[in-house]
Amino acid sequence: MKTWEFVHRRRKTTLASFLSDVTTLQEALEKFKRRDIIPPDIERIEEALPSSISAPKQQPSAIAKKKSKKSKKEEEEYDNLVIINTNEEIIED
Repeated sequence: MKTWEFVHRRRKTTLASFLSDVTTLQEALEKFKRRDIIPPDIERIEEALPSSISAPKQQPSAIAKKKSKKSKKEEEEYDNLVIINTNEEIIED
């Protein structure tokens, strides 16, 4: 059996890319076993799994970064909005 470190250096692959098709720790350990690879520490495997909490390290997409552009008309309508306080009492004479 070869160690994960050996495979990592030999194939120039990351743990995350190696485990990209698995979602659970059990599946990851089975994949290591099928390929006769001694796995790294459990903590490292959990960090590399796509379903782990620490996984969202992805940059937001370009669409998410863009500000929505309001049309000139929408901006004018927003500027002309009048806020009415409906909690005030109306006093009639």
